[in-house]
Amino acid sequence: ADGSDEIFRQRYFINLDHVTNRETAPVLYYICGESACSGAYFKGIESVAKKFNAAMVALEHRYYGQSLPSKD
Repeated sequence: ADGSDEIFRQRYFINLDHVTNRETAPVLYYICGESACSGAYFKGIESVAKKFNAAMVALEHRYYGQSLPSKD
């Protein structure tokens, strides 16, 4: 750690369409990788979420899309 107190906003998406019990639902976590992220990433894991009544979370990688820690 460099001792920096800087904070940046990191974009994420949550989809609870297939969750039947918020207390016990598993979570499918997807890191969007080296590109901007959108809710469209859920399409690839939606059948699994439906099967297991799971929540889906997609996280945009820093330095891509709108998750930029600095302007440069």
